[in-house]
Amino acid sequence: MKKLLLFTITMIAQLGAMAQWTVFPGTASEISCGSATEFACIGGSAIFKYNFGTSAYVQMTGAGYNLNGVALAADGTLLGKSNLNFTASSNLIKFNAIPAVANAFNTFNGVINNNISVLNQNYYIGSTGGNVVNNIYQWNGSAWSVLPGSTSTAAKKVVAGAGPTIYAMNWSATGNNIIVYTVGANLWTALSNSTLNAIDIAVGDAGKVLAVDALGKLYFRFGGAWVLDATAPADLIRVSAASDGTVMLLTSSGVIYKNTWANINCGASLPVPVNTTASQNLNICSGQSTTLTATGTGTLNWSGPSSGTGATLVTPSLTTTATYSITNTVAGCTSLSTVVTVTVNSLTPPLFSGPSSISICSGTSTSLTASGTGTISWFASPTSTTALTTGTVYTTPTLTSNTSYYISAITNGCESTRAVKTVTVKPLPAQPVNITTNIGIPQSVCQGVSTSLVLNTTAGSNWYTTATGGTSFLFSTQYTTPTTLTANATYYVDQTVNGCTSAPRVAIELTVTPIPSILSQTVQNLTCNGSGNGSISLTLNNPSSFIYDWTPNVSTTYSATSLAAGVYTINILSSANGLCSSTQTFSVNQPAAYNVPVNIIGGNILNFNDGYVGGTTFQWLDCINGNAPISGAVNAQFTPTVSGSYALVVTDNCASTSTCTSILITGINENSLLNNITLKPNPASTFLH
Repeated sequence: MKKLLLFTITMIAQLGAMAQWTVFPGTASEISCGSATEFACIGGSAIFKYNFGTSAYVQMTGAGYNLNGVALAADGTLLGKSNLNFTASSNLIKFNAIPAVANAFNTFNGVINNNISVLNQNYYIGSTGGNVVNNIYQWNGSAWSVLPGSTSTAAKKVVAGAGPTIYAMNWSATGNNIIVYTVGANLWTALSNSTLNAIDIAVGDAGKVLAVDALGKLYFRFGGAWVLDATAPADLIRVSAASDGTVMLLTSSGVIYKNTWANINCGASLPVPVNTTASQNLNICSGQSTTLTATGTGTLNWSGPSSGTGATLVTPSLTTTATYSITNTVAGCTSLSTVVTVTVNSLTPPLFSGPSSISICSGTSTSLTASGTGTISWFASPTSTTALTTGTVYTTPTLTSNTSYYISAITNGCESTRAVKTVTVKPLPAQPVNITTNIGIPQSVCQGVSTSLVLNTTAGSNWYTTATGGTSFLFSTQYTTPTTLTANATYYVDQTVNGCTSAPRVAIELTVTPIPSILSQTVQNLTCNGSGNGSISLTLNNPSSFIYDWTPNVSTTYSATSLAAGVYTINILSSANGLCSSTQTFSVNQPAAYNVPVNIIGGNILNFNDGYVGGTTFQWLDCINGNAPISGAVNAQFTPTVSGSYALVVTDNCASTSTCTSILITGINENSLLNNITLKPNPASTFLH
């Protein structure tokens, strides 16, 4: 039965300790605790006052004042602060009655930008301006003045407690950012052992000092040190304390809590934990983690760069020396903390030499240099464990894409953080393209003629006579070949863009075609007029390599036969490209036509009217009968027997034909008829007339 009773008492004590903080209804953006009787807060943009006896809020102001600060003293003095000035010299309101009555207030002379703290009806403390000196002021009942001794002090927040006791929180983001004012000596000093990184402070009196740290946790001063209140709610932004021991809290979500000083410091008498961490675990390399150990009588709570509960805590990877605190929590009360320092051997990382950035062309390499203490190791990634090399110089392989290299210094087994340098790899420009053929100029040239080779580059290209090495003989987008080329030639080009040269060089081949050359020629004229036995015979330098085009079309080779008299033109083209050609014109002549003279004598005799030439032959033709030769009519004279049209062919090496001559026979040829007349009967009986 005794054991059951003891268990019940223990559970009640633990539950009571965990339920120390009372939650209030509603939400707020600012709070100010006056006493155990009442506190004030800002809800929306209005000031409210809460009465602990009636458990009710009273709205003290209407809307439209843009209030963002409130201060309530133990005697009931109530002030409000606006985030805009009511006049050029006032952003404060003061309630006329004590205790304050709703809407019974006037604007109050003075501009306080940061916060205001009220000790009593005639004494206020405020901070104005930003991170500048001379911004802590006091109100002595009739005017504001710089708080004596504050001419070199700047405060983000200043609070006053009974005594009066004045504390301030300066603008430092970390470290000792809480200072305390010695009244009479008019001197500000840093609060001892106050490395808390506080975001808010409160003071009831010299023995009741509280603070909220950057993690939103509540601390109170006990035994010259800060003690964590493990029972307080999390995510705190404000703390306010009265001299009677009443403490109010505000979370970032606007929730309000209340407690008393007596409940808060219940853990001050608990034994502090004992650090049992091995010495080697308290001295590590940068980037390593370690295991901390401790013993204690209750729940061990670790805080620092990381937090946890229990006898051990595994830290995260640390790069700077870190301080951890351990506390005992028993029945909701927390002991003073034991501080454990983990010393991190931070090595100075090596430095890359040369420019901060480096660029190379794709397909090339570069050398990187570094300097520093210890052994410099080169890595391909920030986490790789195998070094590419060690030393101050590293030559990269041939690179085709951006590549980062990492270096660290290793001393006594500890590796520094790694520095990185990225080698930017610029792409090679596209190879030049020969667009000569695209504009109608081939990559062939006739011997003795120049041509232009045109590239698609706009910035120009280097021209070479070799595929590698050598010196560029021209920088241009095109090259005009000389007229002295007698054999095929090859040129090589590349282009450089943004400091990078295309590769490999592009070969541009030029074919040199000889122009056809007529070495000799023989023209055979016609032997007779109209005979058609003329001919042209040529001797060429390479006749089988050419194409022959005659005008008129009398042949497909370099010779033409059976030609009539006339003018003949031959265009000789190279068969390789058809563009190299040679043109020549020839005349084939013939003897003048012989006009055969024929006349008529004796009435009906056709006669060759020219001197007789030996060897000449004659042949008369019947024009009406298609120029048919007349049998036996082969003499210079011809007597036709019938009317008709006749022509004479005279042949003496060449045959010449006369024009046709017409003969009309109208009488009788007596000589021929007399020999053929026969009289019957014979003797005749009559006479013939």
